[in-house]
Formats: sequence, structure tokens, C-alpha cells
Amino acid sequence: MATTVNLRKILDRKQWEMVNNLPATPATGSTFIQSEGPDQQVMYVASSTSVYLYDPNEDAYVLLPTPSFANGTFGTGVCGAYHTNGPTGTATGGSTTTLNSAVTTVGSLAGYTIRITGGTGAGQDRVIASNTVGTNATFTVSSAFTTAPDSTSTYLLLTGRYYVFLPGATTPGFKYYDVATNTWSAALSITGAPTGAAADLAMKTTCGYLASFSTGTVNTGTSTTLVSSSKTWATNQWVNFQVRINGTNTATGQVRTITANDATSLTVSGWSATPSSANTFTIEGNDDFIYLTGNASTAIYRYSISGNTWSTLSGARASAAGAGGVSLNWVRSSTNTTWTNESAIINGRRLYSFRGGATGNLDYYDIPTNTWTSLLTSYQYGGSETVTTGTAFENGSNGLIYLQKDATGRFFKFDCMANALLPWSLLPFTQGTATVGNKAFSVKYTDGATTLTYIYFGLNSTAIAFRCLVI
Repeated sequence: MATTVNLRKILDRKQWEMVNNLPATPATGSTFIQSEGPDQQVMYVASSTSVYLYDPNEDAYVLLPTPSFANGTFGTGVCGAYHTNGPTGTATGGSTTTLNSAVTTVGSLAGYTIRITGGTGAGQDRVIASNTVGTNATFTVSSAFTTAPDSTSTYLLLTGRYYVFLPGATTPGFKYYDVATNTWSAALSITGAPTGAAADLAMKTTCGYLASFSTGTVNTGTSTTLVSSSKTWATNQWVNFQVRINGTNTATGQVRTITANDATSLTVSGWSATPSSANTFTIEGNDDFIYLTGNASTAIYRYSISGNTWSTLSGARASAAGAGGVSLNWVRSSTNTTWTNESAIINGRRLYSFRGGATGNLDYYDIPTNTWTSLLTSYQYGGSETVTTGTAFENGSNGLIYLQKDATGRFFKFDCMANALLPWSLLPFTQGTATVGNKAFSVKYTDGATTLTYIYFGLNSTAIAFRCLVI
């Protein structure tokens, strides 16, 4: 039987309910990293050696392998981000319902997705029904492949990785935890990453699997372009997004970063096989980029996963981010028709960031133009509210960002479409000393056409945690 929700504003009050305690009391730097995977598991980074995974289905935590950071310092500025992409490789064979991989799995990955990225069967996505555990795992899919994979097929497991950044005065630490293999990566490059005195940081990915912003049919292509003559795009609105080629020919499965566009065409660095009228395409968020801001500076940094390299982008915000209360949210799921208008799209273009530091400043970074816009004087209501150490932000959903101010228990929601900071709730439970580190996340319960969103929050300097249903 489908869930029926009859809650109404005013008639029904928001109620905070206690959930299981955190396995370790939060300290400065303790942070949650919210998953975007089907099981919605949340990473809790309690220290540089103690990292847990929270399962909202069980309301319980499990200790993960120790990350063993060689560099970086646990404290102010610890941050992280979830990426949907997991292990890749070349299949050793398969059938219409299976793919034989080179991945060593440690448990069930049912519910996640496997994607054929090249070779036979390229362009197919299937949900995993089951898998063998151990070396060279075989994945059984829930619906048959149209074209069975073989030993030429390359694959991507969309099983997720959690990237964790530890700041350092001279040498930061940066690694990811891989869900499929239950292992931590070797240290990732920190050349070009921000260094310096401890200050608050925030990190965000823009995974393509999470959001599609435009689809169409290819009319013609060249070695560096595709043309879709029915489109009426604004010039360069898709720069830094990625385009995925679909279809059944040799061009299928290619993913490229968009470097320019006009009204009807996209430009990339180059195709390995030229798209043609046999292909369709999808424009998505960029899988390759992880953004980082804060560090008491005006800079925004970008990490390339494929290149394992950092760059400092030329765009600079109007004023430096503060020492506490800094955020970064990729607003991609708005249903507002103005935001989703394909020829002047706003959805997916912006990274919203509160500057923190006991100010009310809010800025957004525009991905295609590499520019910041300040909303300090233009956002409606709440312009006198400030945020600083102890403030926590959930991931953002449907154009809304929920936040808890300082250590006050006062919750707000920022409506990106209305450009308004609005009161939302009050958690009437005394917190401990405010600490830097994000301690909020959201979890969704879906039953048929019904989706309920819960906001979770771990109190400052205490292991007690709560959640509240969004009415």
C-alpha cells in the first residue's frame, strides 16, 4: 500500500525526533558527507582515523577502514563530497543479464547502477539486481541488456566514492573511500590545492548521473562539434557542463566537457568517433570536477578527477569566506519553469555559498562564466541573519537549502528561486560549544509517487542527533 501524507502547514507542527546517537562526539572538523546513492548512506568523519558510515534504513553506524592520511590536519576546514562514480574496467565477458568484471567486491551492490561506457553494448545503463562477492565479481542486472557485453566492453560502476579533504598549513591530505571495494585510495594530488592557516572550507561535486539538463538529436557532427538544429541555446550557456553521446553506433558512450556552444551546436576538445544522425545526446553536470571554496580567501578551486590536478579558477568572490559557516551547494533539481527553461537555464549552473564569518553574505558561483554574484543586498527577508561557527547545511533539494544557524537550533531554508531566507524550525535542545564542521544532511523516503524528506542534524559538541520531517 502506498504511503499517504495528509500533513498540512499550520494544522500540523514540525516535530523533531531523536535518532540514534553519533558513535563519537563531534569535535572541530567532524563532518557529514551526504550520499546521493540509492541507499543514501552518509559518511561521518569523526577524526582523521575514525570514519563511519550511517545507514538511515537501520539508523545505525559502522566503522570504516582507517583512511591513514599521511598529510593534513584534522580540525577546522575538514570537508568532503560524494561522487556517484565508482570503479571502472574492462569486462571479461557477459550475457544479456550479466557482466563479468575485474572488481573485488565486499558485499551486495544491489540497487546501484552499472553503465557500459565503451565497446560492445556501449551506452547501456542497468540496475544491479545482485553480484558475487570477492575477486572478479559478476554482476546480474535487473533488466536484460539490449546488447550483451563481451570482453571489449568497458564499464563504470555508479556505486559512489566519498572524497575527504584535510587542510594543512603546507601539505593538505586528500583521499576517497570507495563503496564497492570498501577501500581508501592512495593519497590524491594536492599540488595547487589551498594551503595555509586553518579556516573553514566546503566542497561539492557536479555529477552527471544526478541531473540531466537537455537532451536532443544530433543532426551532424565534426571532429570537435555536434549540431542539433532545433535548439535555441544562449551562447556559451553550457560551458563546463558535459555532453554524453547515446545511440547504437561507434560514437555512443563518449562523454566530453563542453568548451563552447552557440544556438544550435556544442564544441568539445575532440571526439574519438564523430557523432552523426544515428545519435542522441544528453547534457549533464560534469563528472570530472570537484569544487572547493573557503580558506578565508576569495578563491574557488577545482579538482580534475581524470587529471588528478588542481587549479585556482580566475573567478573571485567579492569578499573572503569566513572562518566558520562556509557552505557550497550545487542547486540542480529546481522544478521552477524559469530555472529549467533550456534556452536560458539556471538549473545546475550555480554553486551557492554562504560566506560565514558572522556575516549574512551569500554568493553564488556561475559555472559556465566562472563568475561570482553577491546576494548580500538583494536576497529577500532574513538579510539581518548571520552565520558563523556551528552552522550546518544539508545538501539542498528542489531549489531549497536547509541550514541550522551557529549552535542556536534555529533552522532556516534558503529558497534559491525566490532569493529568500525563510524561517523553518527550532530545535529546542541545548547544544554544546559551537564547532566548525558540517553536521546536517537530508534523507528521502520514497513510496510510489510520495517522497518525504527528513532533515538530520547532529548537535554541536554532543553525540545527540535529531531529525525533522519537512512538511
